Amino acid sequence: MMMMVEDLGIEAKESAVREVAKLLPVRELLVSISSIKADYIARQQANDAQLSTMVAEQVEQAQAGLKALAASQKAVNHLRENFINTSRLCKECQTLIENHDQIKLLSNARNNLNTTLKDVEGMLSISVEAAAAKDSLRDDKELINTYERLTSLDGKRRFALATAGSHKEEASRLKEYFVEVDQTWDTFEQTLWSHISNFFELAKESPQTLVRALRVVEMQEILDEQVAEEAAEAEGDAMASLANPQRAGKISITAIASTKKAKQGKGYKDKCYEYLTKAVEKRFSTLLSEHVFENLKGAIEEAKKKWYLNILEADKVQPPKLTDEGKLYTPAAVDLFRILGEQVETVTENSTEVMLYRIALSINQVMIDFQAAMKKGLAEPASEIGLEPLCAMINNNLRCYDLAMELASSIIEALSENYAEQVNFDDTCKGFLEVAKEAIHQTVIFIFDDPGAQELLVKLYHKEWSEGQITESLVETFDDYYKDVQMFIEERSYKRFVDTCLEETVIAYVDHLLAQNVENRLRILVDLRELASAESPDTFTLVYTHILEHQPDCPPEVVERLVGLREGIPRKDAKE
Repeated sequence: MMMMVEDLGIEAKESAVREVAKLLPVRELLVSISSIKADYIARQQANDAQLSTMVAEQVEQAQAGLKALAASQKAVNHLRENFINTSRLCKECQTLIENHDQIKLLSNARNNLNTTLKDVEGMLSISVEAAAAKDSLRDDKELINTYERLTSLDGKRRFALATAGSHKEEASRLKEYFVEVDQTWDTFEQTLWSHISNFFELAKESPQTLVRALRVVEMQEILDEQVAEEAAEAEGDAMASLANPQRAGKISITAIASTKKAKQGKGYKDKCYEYLTKAVEKRFSTLLSEHVFENLKGAIEEAKKKWYLNILEADKVQPPKLTDEGKLYTPAAVDLFRILGEQVETVTENSTEVMLYRIALSINQVMIDFQAAMKKGLAEPASEIGLEPLCAMINNNLRCYDLAMELASSIIEALSENYAEQVNFDDTCKGFLEVAKEAIHQTVIFIFDDPGAQELLVKLYHKEWSEGQITESLVETFDDYYKDVQMFIEERSYKRFVDTCLEETVIAYVDHLLAQNVENRLRILVDLRELASAESPDTFTLVYTHILEHQPDCPPEVVERLVGLREGIPRKDAKE
């Protein structure tokens, strides 16, 4: 070995000399020896560094090899021990071969016992987990956790029922353990769909809750797909088993039905769309209905106001018409209620009950306003209105009452009890009778305002009256009017007209009687006032004479004192 190293050293020196000779072929190149030397030193350092690195790597590899060798030694020793133990156990088992069946049964029993214990623990934990899920429902933040707990319980149920198989009694007992789970599921779904239905408010107040609810729908959709795939595989296996007579006995029809049911899933996605659609429809229905209701109500009220005002204006211009029976009327009542009836019919056929209710309120108000407009017209002097228009108004309002009752009855029948109770048509309909009553009163006033009647009434309790002339003339005048009015108005209003006319007659007679009594009592005072204020002896004499005619018992002393109290009258003139 040492010889090889020395030989290599000599060979290296000789090789170096040859290389130097190649580098210095001529003498002039000797001057570059210093640079060659420097290059040599640099290469030597590089070689030393490379050599050190290679040596270090070799050392590391050697150390790794030693560690691997030690591990192999340890593994070999462990394997040797296992062989020894195996040999020992084989020797021990040689005596157990005769009891192999009993050992197998014991092992199976042990495994079954462990499985039963796990199942019992799982069943006992169902109520606890269901209660925990129910408690977590109180917090919207736990919505997803609650869903995961219930899903886990559903998995346990499917496993338990699958384990029970075709044992109906056992499956029935198992279902009792999951009653609370079903109840919790119901509560959870109610909470979930209430959140989905209330998405508009949740989006503003608690968007996190809405996101959790939609996340539950998404998770259930994924789970439905997984369960459907598993059910499809199970159904395929079941059909294959039914086709194989040797395995058909192992599959029950109940199992096939359960797989078909599992393929359907809970369908949360479809329900989510359904609840969202209903919520949107409800919201927009409310918004649109309110907008349409208010606009339509306002338009109808405005239009009807124009209609009845135009109708009343037309009644003032056009003379009343006569029916076949000779009764006066104007088209106002029929036209107004024909329009109202058409509106009710249109709304009833094409809109909701709420809309009909609002239109009913609007119509009620229109009738009230119509009555107010007619009363305003009756406030004008009766002489300016005229007898025939007044008679026509009496008949019109009776007709309005009948038409209003008929319209109200049809509306009330179309409304439910809740809405019908909120519309008071009775008082409004009776309002037309009040207008008719006012028109009757104005008709009576028209008669009493007649100039001929006024001339006769002024002469009540005078000489002509005592001779019977006034009463006879009044009866003739009233008789003419009575005949006209009886011919112009309905029979049911004529009696009220007669009663009102008689009442007004009595009032006129009493008023004139009271006025004359008061006038007679006040006459002496009036005469005394004129006597006290007389400016000349002639006037004084005339007034005093008038007093003596009506009050002959008037003592002269009273007159003397009155004159004595006057200032500016000489005593001589006073005595005269």
